[in-house]
Amino acid sequence: KLIDPYERCPCGKGKKYKFCCYQKKDKVFHNPNEAMIYIKKKKPKLSFCLHEDEQCSGDIIKSHSIQNNKILSKLSVNNHVYSAGFNAHKLGGADLKKCGKNEATISTCFCLHHDTEIFKNIELIDYKYTSEQNFLYAYRAFSKTYYDKKDELISNQISFQTSPKKCLKMGLHERIKGIELGVKDNEEIRLLFNEAIDKKDYSVIETITLTFNYEIKFSTTYMCPLSYDLKGNQINDVWSLEERMKNIFVSIFPESGKSYILISWLASDHVYFKEFSKQLTEIQEDESAAINVLNNMIVCHSDNFAISPILVDSWDDEIRKFF
Repeated sequence: KLIDPYERCPCGKGKKYKFCCYQKKDKVFHNPNEAMIYIKKKKPKLSFCLHEDEQCSGDIIKSHSIQNNKILSKLSVNNHVYSAGFNAHKLGGADLKKCGKNEATISTCFCLHHDTEIFKNIELIDYKYTSEQNFLYAYRAFSKTYYDKKDELISNQISFQTSPKKCLKMGLHERIKGIELGVKDNEEIRLLFNEAIDKKDYSVIETITLTFNYEIKFSTTYMCPLSYDLKGNQINDVWSLEERMKNIFVSIFPESGKSYILISWLASDHVYFKEFSKQLTEIQEDESAAINVLNNMIVCHSDNFAISPILVDSWDDEIRKFF
């Protein structure tokens, strides 16, 4: 028994399963990528302002989670960078693709007014380790994840509408429950962050910054729940449908001859990250160890990044194949 007929249908329409997708026949696809293309075409485009209020200008824009004028321009060659993209001919669809910098790391989750006004102190001013800048980088990381999580929920709900029997066998209904909880948790963070912006109270997060005295050729920003600290102590049970996830907000970028790694978390989650904070402070003295930790974190958690073509062109065939 995979789902009670009188449970809310996982497709998101709000009806009981028995009176919604229970009698539907599955649409047949020849391969997973064909199904992904079908879902992408059927899915409505998300568009909203994350900080919606009376000052919203109404014109929702393609907002860059990695600053376009400052960071993407620095990384680009002939206005192009490499980022994560969709490849219909590759199993799973994920691929490293070259794109115009204006299309990299974007989501339609801010109006022009708020995208310009909220982030001007990291877009126009170099990083100075201020609490406001730390918060704004964390908010950028959050905004992309907030958008992507809502988009992921819609994609999975459409998948269920399309092939409910197969999705039940795959356990997609349980995954949808988990994504719904993530969307709910993210909404609480959105309200907290927006209140912090309105009150200019940036103490709602804590941040550790690592600094390298050279410029890296990539940038990434993301939010995710951290499963374990650097010594293997559990912070989150990411499979739990009961536990609220304790997230980190990560921004890594080159600027003015240096590279900065900002790792933040909610101040209210201090007790969960107390040891992790100490561990990060300790590895600052060992650059090689710090780089290993960061490489593992990025590979495991981030699909929101921009890489300079200069770096990609320096890779051998084995590294290219890996990506």
